[in-house]
Amino acid sequence: MSFEDIKTFFIVLFAICGVITTLGGTINMIVKWKKESKIEMHDIALKDHELRIRKLEDTSHDQDSFTKVLCNSVLALVSHEINGNSVKKLEDAQKELQEFLINK
Repeated sequence: MSFEDIKTFFIVLFAICGVITTLGGTINMIVKWKKESKIEMHDIALKDHELRIRKLEDTSHDQDSFTKVLCNSVLALVSHEINGNSVKKLEDAQKELQEFLINK
């Protein structure tokens, strides 16, 4: 084996190592990019879920308020049926129900 053969062998070896290193770096960059895009997709989905949860909580609060007004109205009707003279409670319940429906 001559010096030229050894020199050519090492040049080819270094070239192959350079190609492997370059391909490894490229693959690493692609994997990292995909990982970051998945994180961004999760962030977007998380924000969407938070918005939907807030809307559901607001709806639940509105339903609770309406249920309270409705129960007060039914209670006034029952009181009027029992006593026969609870007109004031009926008027108050009517005002409360009207205010709720108008403000809604």
